[in-house]
Amino acid sequence: MSEYFKNMTVLFGGLLVENTNFENISFFPKSQENGIYVRNNSKLTDYKFLTQMFMYSDKNLKECDFQVVDNKKLNAESLCGSGLLHYFTDLRVKGNLKDCGCQGDEIDDSTLSTYKTCQNSYNGLYLNNVTSKDFSSLENIMQVKGIIDISDTDIENLSFLKNLVTFNYRNQGTKERISFNLQNNPKMTRFGMPVLSVIHNTEVERTDGPEEGIVLFNFENLHPDFCLTVNEILLFLELNVTFRNLNAKVCDVSQEILNDPSICTFETLEKLHEKCIFVIGDVIIDSENEHDIVNVGNVYYIFGSLTIKNTKLKSLAYFFNLLAIVHLGDGPVIQLISNKELKDVKFDNLRSIITSGHRQAFIQDNHPDIFKSSGGNCIISDPENIYIAYRTRLNFTGTDCDGSRIEEQAETGAVTGQPEQQPAETDNLCVLNSFAALQRIVFLHVPSVRPIFSGTYLSVIISFCWASIIYAHFISFYKCESSLGATKICEHFPDIAFLMIYRFSLCMLNFLTAYFYYSIHKTIFTFSSCAVTIIHNIIPSEPIEEFLGDISCYYLVFFTPIFPAVISISYISSMSHLKSLVSRIMRHN
Repeated sequence: MSEYFKNMTVLFGGLLVENTNFENISFFPKSQENGIYVRNNSKLTDYKFLTQMFMYSDKNLKECDFQVVDNKKLNAESLCGSGLLHYFTDLRVKGNLKDCGCQGDEIDDSTLSTYKTCQNSYNGLYLNNVTSKDFSSLENIMQVKGIIDISDTDIENLSFLKNLVTFNYRNQGTKERISFNLQNNPKMTRFGMPVLSVIHNTEVERTDGPEEGIVLFNFENLHPDFCLTVNEILLFLELNVTFRNLNAKVCDVSQEILNDPSICTFETLEKLHEKCIFVIGDVIIDSENEHDIVNVGNVYYIFGSLTIKNTKLKSLAYFFNLLAIVHLGDGPVIQLISNKELKDVKFDNLRSIITSGHRQAFIQDNHPDIFKSSGGNCIISDPENIYIAYRTRLNFTGTDCDGSRIEEQAETGAVTGQPEQQPAETDNLCVLNSFAALQRIVFLHVPSVRPIFSGTYLSVIISFCWASIIYAHFISFYKCESSLGATKICEHFPDIAFLMIYRFSLCMLNFLTAYFYYSIHKTIFTFSSCAVTIIHNIIPSEPIEEFLGDISCYYLVFFTPIFPAVISISYISSMSHLKSLVSRIMRHN
């Protein structure tokens, strides 16, 4: 049959396959075009039918093609913001009677001058390998919808985007996706976008207050003197921007310090005055100045690192106004060393930590109960808000967190030890979703039980919930002592869609990486310490009871298919209760 259909590209009408002996219908060729195409319709004047269509992206979050092109009587000026189309950023609308904007991904040296009248750029704004020195033709752009990517140019700053107010990007689900990329621009010394004030994720319905979500920028391989002003950094903090890499310095603030008493450089803790809100420099608190700790009470932002060592402090509650730490130098952003009485290390209002790329914290030789209140998990910010947890995520090292002893260099205060392992470019937020949600639920409802997940385990439970839509996690809270073997599981079950785990002895969950939708909700994967059993359609009592053994501390945590937020948690009191809950999930899905 494949021979008969090999040249088919379009099927008009319906498809009926019945009363055959076909084992599959894979003889139909795969379409090379996936999306909506409205092209070269000489009499078309109405586009309303398009505004009610919703297109699902692929597993890499690439939007389906949407093209409305060369329809000479179609006024598409308002098309791109109408109906469901307001969600999408990669809309190709051109060559019609009127279009809704210009195409920001078609700019090169030959087309640059044609953008003089462009106010709204769709498909992002891409300036890649453009050699022109004059970008004044882009100065009327007021809105960009899509990714901004400026790379491999000799651009010195972005002041030519002097009217760009609104940047709309699309980040579906919780996947890390760079929405603003400045990379390999060796002459770029300043950011310089004077009126940018709105950064909006089209997937989020905006309400009053700061917009939550993941806003990931990457500023990398720019001029060694590239710097951001205090106001630019504050804008990024206000708009909840975080960075994959930030190769930058803080611009000279000497003039601001003279004119604004709220900005000051850190000299000593004693000299921090009550009007000092922005502290520039590395803040060091030790046994000689800890008596002046109350002076940090008015500090909202630290532009540098924070080191607290050899003190008798019992709590860090003095930092009750601290909102953000921005550390663009080398070394750990936070160091807590040899504070023998320190038991409370939570920064209650901390919302963001921005670093140049190394998100390291060094915590060692403090009170043995330093993280007792968080169940032994290295946590310094609010774990209940998954986005704050993402923006303040750190790689914790030192005896109080990962158990490894790291030597401190006397002169510099830097630490040496095992090379820092950077998080892989995977769904870190999704890991944090699971961690924060589990921790919150367990802490609230099951105070006697503590989850094993902590900052030190996050590097090995990569893509914990992003894995191909896990409808439920069935978890027993036991320490990880041995690994089932990620390679072995990956060989046989690379596409896991419904997961149950009990007798938790897996040390590696990084085999859970696929992301797709398919109907497998009647298949349940059960893991024990030494075997994998697949049970279809029903749940026989023998295998379940065999795996349960004498362990009774099980909790079923439900996650939605699209966004991994916890809906509820149920204590498994008996075998019949377990069967009832699982049956309910299967019917629901």
